[in-house]
Amino acid sequence: MSLDWSFGIEPKMHQKILALADDLRTRHPKQIRDIASGYQSLLVTFKNDFLNDDIHEEFRKIDLSRFNNLSVNTNRWFIPVYYHESVGQDLKLLAEEKKMSTEDLIRSHSSVHYRIYFTGFLPGFPYLGGLPKLLHTPRKQTPALSISAGSVGIGGAQTGIYPVNSPGGWHIIGKTPVRLFDIHKAEPVFFKAGDEIIFEPIDKDAYLQIKGAVNAGHYEIRKELIHD
Repeated sequence: MSLDWSFGIEPKMHQKILALADDLRTRHPKQIRDIASGYQSLLVTFKNDFLNDDIHEEFRKIDLSRFNNLSVNTNRWFIPVYYHESVGQDLKLLAEEKKMSTEDLIRSHSSVHYRIYFTGFLPGFPYLGGLPKLLHTPRKQTPALSISAGSVGIGGAQTGIYPVNSPGGWHIIGKTPVRLFDIHKAEPVFFKAGDEIIFEPIDKDAYLQIKGAVNAGHYEIRKELIHD
């Protein structure tokens, strides 16, 4: 069952959606298999296609306003990014298009607390809201055939990180040594919808050092708990 609203990309409303999802999981653990959130929607999957009249009626009468006082604990993740032409092939071109220096573009991109609205397209690909309007850029007309895992890009009004090697049409401005998707872990994706990401610029030496620690399994991503 799909529940859809029409308030656009709005952090406070999205937080209500996440609170609603937690409430539904708590009250209907035997009926609900999974709940996936979007910018302004929830997709609820039921076990064995279970959907009786009472559940249907409850969902029809859902009122998001009653979730005003409910909070969802989330994390703020600090993601190191090496912003450089050697790993961000579109960095210089995008800066020129925006009539700004690469330093100013990096400063603008890394100055924001980005909210994770949902993951999709690829396992662990975070769709982030909050990109400064100055950096909004339409996706490429001709997608690149291969973008490497960890690449940080801009597409439309969003920014995101490619978790695995993939084709893609976003403008690549840097790369993180952090592994966003690891199939060998109990939780392959460490973040969730409602969390925040802050990009922290690093130099090449730091990038290589962190990459080595990640490959050796010794790196821990810095985070802090957010209380709403």
